[in-house]
Amino acid sequence: MPGRRVDPSRVGEPDTQRQLANSMLGALLAVVHRAAGDDGVAQGLALFQAAADVLGDPDVGRKAGVEVFRRYAGTEVLALLRSIGSPAEMIRAYPSISAKQSTITHAEVVEVGDSHGQISVTTPIRRDALFCGYTVGALSQFPVLFGMEPADVEELECLTRGDLRCLIQVTWDPTSSVEASLEREVVMLREQMGILTKRFESLESVAQELSSTQDVNSMLETITRRAGVAVRAPRYLLVAQLPGDAVPRIHHVGFTADEAEAAAREVLHADLGTLDGSRLVVDIRSARGHFGRLAAFYPEKYRFLPQERSLLMAYAGHAAAALETAAALDQSRDRNTTLSALLALGKVLAEEPTRGEVAQRLADALPEIVHCEQADVLLWDAGDALLARAASTVDDPAAAGPMAVRNTGLANRLLEMATPTVVSPTSDPLLSSILSLTGLVSGVLVPITARNTLFGVLVVGPDCHHLQGDGALRERLSGVASLAATALEGLALLDEIRHQALHDPVTDLANSRLFEDRVTQSLSIARRNGSRLALLFVDLDRFKSVNDTYGHKVGDELLRAVAERLVATVRSEDTVARIGGDEFGILLQGAASRVDVEVVAGKVVSAVGEPFVVRDLTLFVGASVGVTLFPGAADTYDSVVARADSAMYQAKAEGRGRFQICQQSASAHPLPPAPG
Repeated sequence: MPGRRVDPSRVGEPDTQRQLANSMLGALLAVVHRAAGDDGVAQGLALFQAAADVLGDPDVGRKAGVEVFRRYAGTEVLALLRSIGSPAEMIRAYPSISAKQSTITHAEVVEVGDSHGQISVTTPIRRDALFCGYTVGALSQFPVLFGMEPADVEELECLTRGDLRCLIQVTWDPTSSVEASLEREVVMLREQMGILTKRFESLESVAQELSSTQDVNSMLETITRRAGVAVRAPRYLLVAQLPGDAVPRIHHVGFTADEAEAAAREVLHADLGTLDGSRLVVDIRSARGHFGRLAAFYPEKYRFLPQERSLLMAYAGHAAAALETAAALDQSRDRNTTLSALLALGKVLAEEPTRGEVAQRLADALPEIVHCEQADVLLWDAGDALLARAASTVDDPAAAGPMAVRNTGLANRLLEMATPTVVSPTSDPLLSSILSLTGLVSGVLVPITARNTLFGVLVVGPDCHHLQGDGALRERLSGVASLAATALEGLALLDEIRHQALHDPVTDLANSRLFEDRVTQSLSIARRNGSRLALLFVDLDRFKSVNDTYGHKVGDELLRAVAERLVATVRSEDTVARIGGDEFGILLQGAASRVDVEVVAGKVVSAVGEPFVVRDLTLFVGASVGVTLFPGAADTYDSVVARADSAMYQAKAEGRGRFQICQQSASAHPLPPAPG
């Protein structure tokens, strides 16, 4: 036992006896304060008996009860007890106070008034008279806490006398005052000021620690660890769910991980009005939101005082204010990170030259931006009403499912979706069919649209049901979709500009510029691999008469009809172009023999020679076709076209509606004859 040593030979001397009594009481109260439950009872009883034997004082239990409140002077404990309000309220709270010291002692309030009260105490084991004295001494000091004289306490019944219970009568005078003087009031005020100062310093220390914390998880850990500033308990649990959290965050003191998980589920869904007194649960709430719950736990049969709820609620209020600031900072950081990521993605997308490369960039970026496991990018082909998977983060996209789905109703359905939407097998069948392209059972669909035009769909998954309450995630997904729409719309516009630059606006055939490029490229390839080519120069007969008689609109429709017939006479690898007002060029790849070329030329003449019906008018035109075979050693685009043009004029001179093959130049390699 710490303190000065006592010589046993001097125990009978008054000063030594007083010193020993104080030491014994100090040790006794330390045990009562420190060790609760059965072990605490056994240790306390042993000390009581030792003190009674050494001091020869059977009343040591009562004296210890009187002393206990003096030892708490200037502490939070005394402030907590005083906050109960009055001796009568202390009597009412006695069962909870008693339960904090012993789980085997059961106390009940029998009766309470403004100046008296009765308490019944029972215990399953034999109760010692020293403990009865301790209870009597402690109860006598209840009025002293509120500036009154000690109470008169009498045991009307006692377990130690063979009764079934201890029935304790407590009587006090509400009008009495201990040392009713200014000096006494000053002492009490100083005690209260000291308590308030300590409380302020503790809260200030917590506030400083929270303010120096850099992230939310560390702050939650600090709130849990420092909860003892408000309420003393062996275990604490914090279950927090901040904006954007898919699952609660759990922090704890005194629990195992499994115990904390189970307790968290109970705390999160508990009805606060139905909890037993061994658990104290309060909401962490501010004016702007609810952040979760904080709980303190006693073992079963122990009870918290009603005033402790107020203290924990006040602490939770401070915690909520700190979390509100931290959450706002986290959201700000997250927003900045998102904006930076979207800006970087926007720059990258702007540099990609094709839709496929844009799609792959999007698929690669989505997991990091929206925190998903899988991302797929589907592109829409309006002409074929086809939605096809263009990029994916899965290792083997082909294993996910079909590569495309065709449905004319998809575009309208996706254009109706204003926000990212969670889709599962039980959703709209049209939307569920989109998931089949990704292999996901459930996911989030985000249409890529701009100016009421559908470009494709972003799909992320698999666990995205938390999206419903996560505004930040929805904002990020919408931001990515907007960037994707801008990039794809830009490519579509660029494709349109390129198409217009290289195609005839009336017939949508290749124009003279594109035709020249195709011929030039084919010349180079043919020289390398030894293949042969043919060029047909087609001039319409009597077109000027139709145009002058019926106008340009009829003339344009006739040109479009001629273009369709010309395209139908050749293969997909051949090129048909409009190279003048009523002139067309045809490039034939792989001209195997002169006879094959003559067959195609004959088909062209026959196709154009058939009547055309335009706006209920039956129109007759014909075609004069000049043909040249190449390449020769010195051939260029201009030389090839010039030969074909010359052959065309020869066909016209011979009566129109026919073809003529130009004689090859001396440098040309002759075509092989037709088989057989």
